[in-house]
Amino acid sequence: MNTHHIIDPALRTTALPIPFHPVMAGLGNPVLGSLFSWTRDMSGVKHRILPGPPFDIHVFEPQQSAKDSILYFHGGAFFCKPSPYHRKLAGLYALETGCRLYLPDYRAGPYPGPYLDAMTAWKRVTTDGGIPRGFAGDSAGAAACRSSQPRAGTCLFCIQPGR
Repeated sequence: MNTHHIIDPALRTTALPIPFHPVMAGLGNPVLGSLFSWTRDMSGVKHRILPGPPFDIHVFEPQQSAKDSILYFHGGAFFCKPSPYHRKLAGLYALETGCRLYLPDYRAGPYPGPYLDAMTAWKRVTTDGGIPRGFAGDSAGAAACRSSQPRAGTCLFCIQPGR
């Protein structure tokens, strides 16, 4: 089932459209990484990191205990690291759903790297908190989300930017 919903206007100000070029993305990733780590967490959400190898996975949990989990893949054309926008979005999803949200900082690069990292993230998340109830992703992360959803009966939440 494909369902299209209009994005809440309040969320439109959290992400600004940025022109993309793979070389610029590679140069900008250290900046994005710093901004991501300096961004404060939402109140009511705990943040921890499952350290790699081969990459870290950020875990966002509501202050009250979470029964289920969601594996969320950030967008960025498979070249960009997660941005402060993704950190805020992950916290918002954890808070609103009451689920533990896993945000893998998967390695940037061409096919098949991000897809293999998506499967690696799924395996690592299952050892930390069981099989995720849902899989989510935006833009390129939606493609990774689709590739890592190995179990029928789980929820897919894929966001593709409008044209």
